[in-house]
Amino acid sequence: MHLCGQDTLVFDYDGVVADTEPLHWKTWAKVLEPRGFQLTWEQYCKFGRGVQDAEMIATLSTLYNDRSLPSGLDELITRHNRLMKETCASALPIRNETVELLHSLKNFRLGLVTGSSRSEVAPVLRAAGVFDCFNAMVFRDDVEHHKPAPDPYLLLGSLLGITSGLAFEDSAAGIASAQGAGFIAIPVDAPEHLPMIVQNAIRKQQT
Repeated sequence: MHLCGQDTLVFDYDGVVADTEPLHWKTWAKVLEPRGFQLTWEQYCKFGRGVQDAEMIATLSTLYNDRSLPSGLDELITRHNRLMKETCASALPIRNETVELLHSLKNFRLGLVTGSSRSEVAPVLRAAGVFDCFNAMVFRDDVEHHKPAPDPYLLLGSLLGITSGLAFEDSAAGIASAQGAGFIAIPVDAPEHLPMIVQNAIRKQQT
């Protein structure tokens, strides 16, 4: 087992590898609007980013004092997922610079830990030509307890045979999950900054 994991780089998908957080917000806002709910970008960033859909809907239901949202969760998620797939199919949300970055990291083992489902993420990674860049991946479907619980990162560590590594995350939930599993969490403020953030982190590790 590679205990230190210094040659392992782990990436979140939404908001890190893929610029999908604005798409998730716009899609959720479109799905919720007919139900009389207005979801602002600020609200989404506060309680929707990096958490599971059910948790976001529960918080929104509490804010609006309306218990009808959780009862219709499955239908809402289905509509949201369909719209997201259509949106990502029409315009890939992964930047060329990120594709080049992932292909340039051949001397590292790469992992992906995401709260999104395999059916949502895998087609986009394949279309961008980066699916095979990752040595191991953990999707929403793979764990019972999601971010901010450490379970997703613990599973990835088991798959790669490590107990640590560098984890690039954009949300508080993701950072907590990585740190709880013993990984070094590095915040990513925007997907376009990922190449610079990764290179800086590698240089820091090597000095």
